[in-house]
Amino acid sequence: MPIRRKTDHLTLAAGLVAKRRASRLSQRSVAAIAGVTQASLSRIERGISDPSLSTVLETAHALGLELRLVPRELVPAVDLLLRSPKGGTAEPQDEEPLYAPEREDELS
Repeated sequence: MPIRRKTDHLTLAAGLVAKRRASRLSQRSVAAIAGVTQASLSRIERGISDPSLSTVLETAHALGLELRLVPRELVPAVDLLLRSPKGGTAEPQDEEPLYAPEREDELS
């Protein structure tokens, strides 16, 4: 039997809500694009339903998102790449971004 983690489910729901709100879209408009009802999207966003994979994919696509499987050991690196900039700067002052080229000639 698969192990289900409520925190993963709620994290996914919170991500969908955050993207929808940041995009200034209503539940009704996202639901229409995703092919689900507004009530169904509301339950997904509140974490009280267990949607099918196809519903999650369609909802993500409606929001301009892609779902990817990431090996657990790489999750911290992905989180660093996706984190919101703080203080109005793109990267923390003391850290080199993970995706930056090491030398100027690597840009071409």
